[in-house]
Amino acid sequence: MIKFFRKIRYDLMEKNKTGKYLKYAVGEIILVVIGILIALSINNWNELRKEKETVKSSLEAMKSNINEDITDLKKQKDYNTELRERVSFALKIIALPQYANQPLTIYADSIGDITQVRHFFPTSIALRSMQSNSHFQYIKDENLKESIYRYYDELEYFSNVTENNVLFSDKRMEEFVFDQMEISSYWPGSNPYKTKSLNSELNNTNVLRNSNVIENVLIGRRLRAGGEIERSENAILASQKLIEKIENYLNEGQ
Repeated sequence: MIKFFRKIRYDLMEKNKTGKYLKYAVGEIILVVIGILIALSINNWNELRKEKETVKSSLEAMKSNINEDITDLKKQKDYNTELRERVSFALKIIALPQYANQPLTIYADSIGDITQVRHFFPTSIALRSMQSNSHFQYIKDENLKESIYRYYDELEYFSNVTENNVLFSDKRMEEFVFDQMEISSYWPGSNPYKTKSLNSELNNTNVLRNSNVIENVLIGRRLRAGGEIERSENAILASQKLIEKIENYLNEGQ
């Protein structure tokens, strides 16, 4: 093709047809420019297609992460619902007369369950990948980007709340257990060399009933559990709304 145009150009020059040669030269330049523009358009189209594929892959991964969050948030809610029930039973032991002067070992399992804790950490693998690879620049919907950042900020805050509650339980509950109870007798086998029976004074519900500290701690745990339940429910709703926004964005062709 290049040889063909070159031959035409030489023929025009040899025949001294300057006007026709200039017209031909302009036409050739126009064709070159059009070719460049077409090449640029194809390249831009390919880049745009790659960007869309990148965004789609990243957002699909984020949806998967958010669904994991929903599962974990439901477990967090269930844990705190059960915890409140355990705490309520412990408060009955402290307050109701029928539980006075009874062996505390009868309720060892129930009391022990109150010391159990649960952590919550959001699944943010896709978020970190999108940030490190600058994928957010390809998302054209500013509202969606803002919703994503707000969602992960809220979950990070909730995670910090749960960690504070864990620290509260570890410090307050364990402090009482280690200071006021005889653990080796409540959990047989924890000290295989001990043979003596539990001190009758310690093996008594009055250990709990006579302690303002443990009552305050239990009330604190119940209030914190209620707060986590509410936050879990709100976070689940936020997760579902964000998934819906992501799906709408993908379905609209980005």
